[in-house]
Amino acid sequence: MKGITWGRDSHGLFDYESRHLTKKTMRTDSEIFIMRHSNELISSSYSRTASFEDQVTKATADPDDKALLKIVNNNANTFYLESASCNLMNEEDMRLPG
Repeated sequence: MKGITWGRDSHGLFDYESRHLTKKTMRTDSEIFIMRHSNELISSSYSRTASFEDQVTKATADPDDKALLKIVNNNANTFYLESASCNLMNEEDMRLPG
């Protein structure tokens, strides 16, 4: 996957004219969450059995760090992206239809 960050002075909107983009390519074969640290993207192991807030707190190096998304393995072959602001009740809820 590829990630791009830009200066925070753009009020959270992508600055199409910015010449100061930071690009990063990442690979994973396990569940992780991605955080923004300054102008960099960092990844940390993610566990659905532990409190997500605790995991983010452990990975946070600066008060401005922000968790962006989780990469979750639904089964052996399927990963999906989940907002870091979304906390599912538990893995069993994900398997319920509809």
